[in-house]
Amino acid sequence: MKFLINKFLLILFFYSLSCSASPEKSKPSKKLNYKISGYAQINSMFSALSWANKALILKFETEEVDELITQLNKFSKDNLSNIQKIAKAHKWMDLNKTGLPQIQKDILAEKQKERIKNFLPLIGKSQIKFERELLTSTKAGLNNIAYLTEALLKVETNSKLKAYLSQTNKESKKLYSKHVKLLQKNYYKN
Repeated sequence: MKFLINKFLLILFFYSLSCSASPEKSKPSKKLNYKISGYAQINSMFSALSWANKALILKFETEEVDELITQLNKFSKDNLSNIQKIAKAHKWMDLNKTGLPQIQKDILAEKQKERIKNFLPLIGKSQIKFERELLTSTKAGLNNIAYLTEALLKVETNSKLKAYLSQTNKESKKLYSKHVKLLQKNYYKN
């Protein structure tokens, strides 16, 4: 009997060691994954939009477009910095986990290469077509940010993050509206 008890205790001891040596990592909840991919996608959009002013170096643009893209660039760079600071303060936030499948990432990379060709001097699009393409592309990015922030506002519980998302949503909609007005005024026929 004593032998069986000792054997049982020995097995229990080794079992407890194996459990503590390799703790199981719990998977993040669906809600947390949703938030992680949402913040990562916002970061990705700001990263892409923060380069819009580089296209202006390659072409001559109207003053209105230059002013709007300059505002967009400041908005994007400020928010890119803000969201990266937020991610450092919230260890659960991984700005590389967009949740997008690889095929979607490949398609976006191809679209970006095509857009860059349109911006090149001589072989790219003419001024009016270039400006319209630039504004419609950046308008789409702002629209994505507005929808992403709205979606995250529905699930975010942290008051500081909610305030950030709310302010970002408001500013992105304001810039989006300016894009629409400029496109309607100068580039679309009524």
